[in-house]
Amino acid sequence: MKDFRKIAKDELTLSPLMEGRTKLDSDELMKKYPDGVKVIGFDFVTIWDEKSQSEKAVPVFATNNNEFFFGGTVAAKVASAWGAAYDGDIEAANSDLEKSGGVTMKFSRGKTKKGNNLTAVEIL
Repeated sequence: MKDFRKIAKDELTLSPLMEGRTKLDSDELMKKYPDGVKVIGFDFVTIWDEKSQSEKAVPVFATNNNEFFFGGTVAAKVASAWGAAYDGDIEAANSDLEKSGGVTMKFSRGKTKKGNNLTAVEIL
């Protein structure tokens, strides 16, 4: 017999990186880790974007503190570059990222040239 509970649970989890981790939003992230947080894994999840009325990929990052957070436009550039460095093999990239000790990322509020809000990322 199939494990219906497991199948349902798997469908409700956007990324394995999120399982068993606490979600932080950007405000919590900046308040809890004003000097930056160590990122040990990343992935991309597909969500529906109401503004563009289309699906879009959003990065999700895992921390060494058993937490995860979603990244915005700037953080997406980092995750995309990491993925590209491994020809899209996120699993291999994550393995090396964790083995290397991770990367400390510091977040702050910023504005685009057009005055829109953004979350700035500094790599420490």
